[in-house]
Amino acid sequence: MKILNPKYLFSLFIIFSLFFNCTEEESVLINEDLIFSNSYQINIPSYRYFDSVGNSFFVRGDNSYQTSYPDTLNSLPLFAWDSIGLKIINVAIFTSPIVVSNNEIVNYEDIIWKWHSGMNFGKEGYVQYLNGRDVINGEIGENVTPLQESTYYWGVWAWNSEGKKILYSSRALKFYVLN
Repeated sequence: MKILNPKYLFSLFIIFSLFFNCTEEESVLINEDLIFSNSYQINIPSYRYFDSVGNSFFVRGDNSYQTSYPDTLNSLPLFAWDSIGLKIINVAIFTSPIVVSNNEIVNYEDIIWKWHSGMNFGKEGYVQYLNGRDVINGEIGENVTPLQESTYYWGVWAWNSEGKKILYSSRALKFYVLN
């Protein structure tokens, strides 16, 4: 019977130890820049859109994250992000910075507009403001009202297929509506 080299056995032991000691609980993501810090990033690239009379609006996307001045948009903005291929996605506009604690939005009462992948219009990665609906007292309404001149915050997040865990989120981005 042949005896294995002790160095070889030790190497195998280390490899197996590392492999079996990695559990799902230990592989927690920490992305402090994202709305939900324990998620993967939804990238928001720079993009341009035009209103019904041909005015051009430029969204800097993730490039605007650390700047002190927000994008200036119209009252019916367009939201775009890199598609991630998940089925349950949400986009929301807030009247104040988005606050999350223990993986839950704390200031949900500041949501004034929402779109989700179960709505009839819009698609994952590209949503026009008119595709979403007003949010009143935490409930999605039947109408959509153009935004008033003010500062707003928006973001995108997506759940797993069961709708129980947020897997992806964007940075919270700030914009100003000029009417």
